[in-house]
Amino acid sequence: MPASIDLVIPAFNAAGVVEQTIRRISEQKLPDDCLFHVYVLDDASTDDTPNVLARLQKQHDFLRVVRSDRNVGRGEARNRGAAAGFGSIIVMCDADCRYTRDDALLEFVGDIEQGADAVIGVVELEGRGFWPRYTNSVIPDRIEDYERQGLVGFGATPNMAIRRSTFEALGGFAGEYRHYGFEDKDFLVRLEKLSDGISLRPDIRASHDDDLRLATVCRKFAESGELTAPIFRAQHPEEYARLPYTRCDARGGAVRKIVRLASKPISLMLQWIGSLVLVLPLPFRLQRAFVRAALCAAYFHGTARHLRSSSNR
Repeated sequence: MPASIDLVIPAFNAAGVVEQTIRRISEQKLPDDCLFHVYVLDDASTDDTPNVLARLQKQHDFLRVVRSDRNVGRGEARNRGAAAGFGSIIVMCDADCRYTRDDALLEFVGDIEQGADAVIGVVELEGRGFWPRYTNSVIPDRIEDYERQGLVGFGATPNMAIRRSTFEALGGFAGEYRHYGFEDKDFLVRLEKLSDGISLRPDIRASHDDDLRLATVCRKFAESGELTAPIFRAQHPEEYARLPYTRCDARGGAVRKIVRLASKPISLMLQWIGSLVLVLPLPFRLQRAFVRAALCAAYFHGTARHLRSSSNR
């Protein structure tokens, strides 16, 4: 029986990146007689994404667009995209991620046909400068984390394939992770508990097109610390305890209780210092140390905000 693949892409305000992603997907090699569709879930974009997708639909017969009337977040967007299709294999990608090899889909399908329930690749950051070097330098660490900690230490879902039957058995992505962070880790923790047929493929890479700024990344870390980390911690306490995030969590310890009172000015100060460090001709290791301190402080500030809001209820 020929393979049937549904490639699912959540897209929010992706007008500047989604066209290149679709073009790269159109260059992928596919198994013979494969039924292949791409489902883009437009997550209530406010930019030109709907018009870009409408134009792309005229150019690519495989492209289907599902429009959400409200923003539901990446996890639920993937659920809705998957629900629109019928393929026995669901491949997940993001609107700003592109495969670095033209046989990525062939490799995904091959592993699943060999018995895997899910196949997980690696996401790297394209370009030059500090952020691509920083992001890509931790990939070997994440592979080691997988060996020590399982998928919770490795996982990212924008470059993976999964049997539809396995995806449905999991119930897809959890809807409560609407804000930034941890929807990937929750999905992968549940996947690892459900199946031992997981294939890790660091050689299948997707390049992430994102112009990162320290202030933006810190904002995301603070958001996850406040809004999604508490959910993950409550649902998966053992897995959360194995993550490096726990060292930046405002819960516990007399020193942390004192520091969290000043978490916002500390976070802003480290962001300012980190931004300055990144424009100076300093050694990469020094830049990395300051950035990690700023990200830790931002996450700490987010968890501190959650604690304050919880105590006021």
